[in-house]
Amino acid sequence: RALLFELRDSQKKILWATTAADAVGFYRAIGCVVSASSTDPRWPDAARFLCTLPYFPLLNSQPEEDPEYEAVGGELMRGLIEIAEPSPHWVEDFLALHACLAQALESTALAIEHTGSTSVPGLPAKPIIDVILLVPDANQENAYVPALESAGLVLWHREPGWYGHRMLKPAANSGLADANIHVFSAGSPEYLRHLIFREHLKQNEADRTAYAAIKREAACALAAAHGANGLVMDYNRIKEPFIRSVHDRIFAG
Repeated sequence: RALLFELRDSQKKILWATTAADAVGFYRAIGCVVSASSTDPRWPDAARFLCTLPYFPLLNSQPEEDPEYEAVGGELMRGLIEIAEPSPHWVEDFLALHACLAQALESTALAIEHTGSTSVPGLPAKPIIDVILLVPDANQENAYVPALESAGLVLWHREPGWYGHRMLKPAANSGLADANIHVFSAGSPEYLRHLIFREHLKQNEADRTAYAAIKREAACALAAAHGANGLVMDYNRIKEPFIRSVHDRIFAG
């Protein structure tokens, strides 16, 4: 424990490790975020886990460089922003996406997590499934994009300056639910932000209720101003002050 904390604090970095079930308790006890991981071919019969130790100053900041947004197979998403009531199908949709990603990438997929509002029971949301896919290095597209494209996904855009972010979406004929699949490298602060925020909303009814109200207000404001031509990016900007206020509380370290 002391060694890992010293390494994290001296290097000012997030630490991550993959491990088997017998060590997960140690990593969870020191504050790691734990996700199920893909099977390691060296131990094909053993469950594996990705354990990530946060460095909280990184979670309360964003990169200062230009994210260098580059459209590939898609464009900035526009449309009528509509908020749907919670649906049990969202979990089923995620499980189908998880199976597709895991089968396509095997051990390259270090974690596949359901995030965003559709991952929080009882929270209304845009009916689009958000998924975070962690790979060893998101900038090495050849290691995962061809396999995902073969599985029916489209590389939508890339933002190398924002933690190496890539986003893919299911092709129209894939049979999968509408989804945003966000690819980051293992150890990404954005992955931790989403998972910790998700778990906070699950446990905190007041923040969950407040967030639902803000989402509805944001959707109504954009619909009134832009109708069917609203930018999802603008919807996210309206929500951002609330999200940052919650981050300030839960990432105090």
